[in-house]
Amino acid sequence: MKRTLTRTAAACLALSALWLGACDDDDDGGVSHDNVTQAWSSFSDGNWNTASTEFQQALQGDPTHAEAYCGLAWSQAMLSENGGPDYSEAIRANFLAADTHRENYADAWAGLAHFHSAQLDTVQAIEWAEDLLTLAGNAYSFDYRAEVDGRSVRKIAAWNRYKLQDYDAALAHVQSVFGDFQPDTAAEDYLELLLSRIGDL
Repeated sequence: MKRTLTRTAAACLALSALWLGACDDDDDGGVSHDNVTQAWSSFSDGNWNTASTEFQQALQGDPTHAEAYCGLAWSQAMLSENGGPDYSEAIRANFLAADTHRENYADAWAGLAHFHSAQLDTVQAIEWAEDLLTLAGNAYSFDYRAEVDGRSVRKIAAWNRYKLQDYDAALAHVQSVFGDFQPDTAAEDYLELLLSRIGDL
């Protein structure tokens, strides 16, 4: 399902380049790897501005470095969520660039699911979330942000299915975590109860 988005990846890569600046193809690839390692350390410490700079430095050394694109997007997302500039276009572009340069890149898909849900783009949020869940299931976890895991992605899928009034699909997502949740779908308070369990994910 995610293929509906990746058709636009090339255009998004061009947009991403505007945010990243020019890349120096002569830089040592080993420096790129070192920058990514340091950048994730900065990210984990909550230093998202520093992490963003370090991921950009890695991309100057290797403009096809999928992990650097992904880390840059996550850093920009954290900055935007915490009172920083609106990086919406760059976040989407950089996650898509990461997906382009690494097959089945779960951390980029998780980022796109969270991004589109926050942007109230219901259909795209569902597509990326459910693609990730098909790939990795509830066992997925993002090493650098503990609250981003299979359960949080499941919540995105369930909530956005609920918004589309696709209650059976929303229920299936809930039951994949709470197997003993067997509500009476004909009950007057069913939708309220379902919504409450989605909130518990």
